[in-house]
Amino acid sequence: MVLIDLEKVRIMTKLAVFEQEEEEDAIKITRYYQGDYVRHELLKTLVCITFGYVCLCVLGVLYQLEYLIGNAIKLDYSKLLVELIGGYCILLILYGIGVSLGYIHQYHRAKKKIKGYDKNLHVLRKLYRKEKEREK
Repeated sequence: MVLIDLEKVRIMTKLAVFEQEEEEDAIKITRYYQGDYVRHELLKTLVCITFGYVCLCVLGVLYQLEYLIGNAIKLDYSKLLVELIGGYCILLILYGIGVSLGYIHQYHRAKKKIKGYDKNLHVLRKLYRKEKEREK
């Protein structure tokens, strides 16, 4: 006769729910060291920001093309370049700080979730060991 151990069923249910709902993100995130994960995500973000900034600059030039052609000799290109590069640097710094803080927080949340998952796995292993000992 087989009896159902309710404690095992409860823990297995918790594990299954975690695996279905949150496993992908939490396990993918915690495969990295915190610094590596944050740097990887920061690099992706900075590349996207750079691409977006270049697109905005091109659109701005196209929008003001008539003015730029008409005043091509009068424009102070060095000042314009300094303003564009300065704005780009400020944008990168602000986004870099914000993204770093956000991904550090996300990493810690994922690590906490994985700790709970590991704890449930450990309890389940103990229950299986006790069951095997009783069978012997």
